[in-house]
Amino acid sequence: PTAPAAVPRRGNRLDDEVTNELGMALAPHRNSFIAIERLVADRCGISDEACAWLLECLTGSNKLERLSLEGNEMASRGAQSLVPCMRHPSCSLKSLSVGGNRLGAQDGVQIAEALLAHPSLTALELQCNDLRDEGVLAILRAASNCTELCLLNVCATGCGATAAGALGQLVQCSPSLGDLRVAHNRLGDRGAGVLASALRLSKSLRSLDMSYNAFGRGSACLIGDGLRANGTLLYLSLAGNPLSQEVARCLCEGVAENRALLKLDVTRCGLDEAGLAELQQAVLGNSALRELRCGANNAPRSAQDACAQAVHDPRRELRDGLDIQGEVEQLRRASLERHANLRTAAELAGLAGPVAPPGAEGVE
Repeated sequence: PTAPAAVPRRGNRLDDEVTNELGMALAPHRNSFIAIERLVADRCGISDEACAWLLECLTGSNKLERLSLEGNEMASRGAQSLVPCMRHPSCSLKSLSVGGNRLGAQDGVQIAEALLAHPSLTALELQCNDLRDEGVLAILRAASNCTELCLLNVCATGCGATAAGALGQLVQCSPSLGDLRVAHNRLGDRGAGVLASALRLSKSLRSLDMSYNAFGRGSACLIGDGLRANGTLLYLSLAGNPLSQEVARCLCEGVAENRALLKLDVTRCGLDEAGLAELQQAVLGNSALRELRCGANNAPRSAQDACAQAVHDPRRELRDGLDIQGEVEQLRRASLERHANLRTAAELAGLAGPVAPPGAEGVE
């Protein structure tokens, strides 16, 4: 029977010969009895040539919805093979994860071409590749045509302020983008200001990670304005950015007036005791925030603890929370569904064992 199947292969060493045999076994034109929905081959040491061959074999699959090749050695040949794979009329891919490979700027251009050929992708993870501004810009411009894209991860890709305009345009105009991760890049003050301005008009963004992007002055003050006007964002991370007193003050003003944000991370932001005290007062006036991370700042431990505990202060008038609870319940169900999928994948592959239940690390 043509029952849907999954092939999880995390951390196994797959040399070229094994990868070639796997590709031939999964090729839809060779084996019509296997309908693969998910192929996960993370950190398997797959070479660039083997990645290209695997993608060629998967071309034409009308069942494959998730492909994850993170932590391998994919480079130019693998990126080039993505284009015909995603251009094929039968392609049904929804999630593509190729983080932690050896992709460069020109490979980013190839991925952008693949996106243009298959704009129905819902999740794209490219973190820890040396795509730089050129590659990230091409991908962002192509992503603007992906009306179903919900997750975009370009952490540690070397993009800077040059790509910020396209990032802001995507945040502002995308009808579906809910999770944007741009941590460990070099956006700087100008780039942070562009993203913050886009927050004012975003109608879909729920989670934004801007940690470790070397901003904290000048136009970064617009983060407060963005929070003040935004009504969708649930999670914001500014960790690792040295926020000046002026930027910290604007952030506090935005937090005090925001009515949607559930979690804020300002770890390692260089906030002094006065800045934390101001943030604490802003939290007391906020009716939505449920978690605040503010450790490793330039203030005594007691001041950091007092600020973090402000979310539990009984003087806070928490909003009814119907919308917030709905969002949290939706995230919880998605987490449970992922857990069930992992369990099913393990059973189908004969690897059934203890799979950690969701919730141990909390719903974010």
